[in-house]
Amino acid sequence: MNSGYVGHRFNVEALRCFRQMQDERIVPNAVTFICSLKGSGILGCIEMGEDIATEVRKQGLLQKDIKTDNALVGIYSKCSALEKACKVFEGRMLCLGTFS
Repeated sequence: MNSGYVGHRFNVEALRCFRQMQDERIVPNAVTFICSLKGSGILGCIEMGEDIATEVRKQGLLQKDIKTDNALVGIYSKCSALEKACKVFEGRMLCLGTFS
């Protein structure tokens, strides 16, 4: 549902769906995180993006799922949190051995 909402530009509904999942203790998967991050970025909602990023870290997806990392870089960039975007990007590059 989350993906469909974001795909059809119902970003507020996508974020409501994400919150409802949290309220019902449903563990989101990477696709749900990515869509929720995208919706947050489009809406410029950095607070929601930060909440989602915390959940991404808790699930151990940071630097393990490139699409999730890209979604994090995207929201941070759209919300002018460029230092945070750089940290996610640099962390990904370190994991790949690109940076020394």
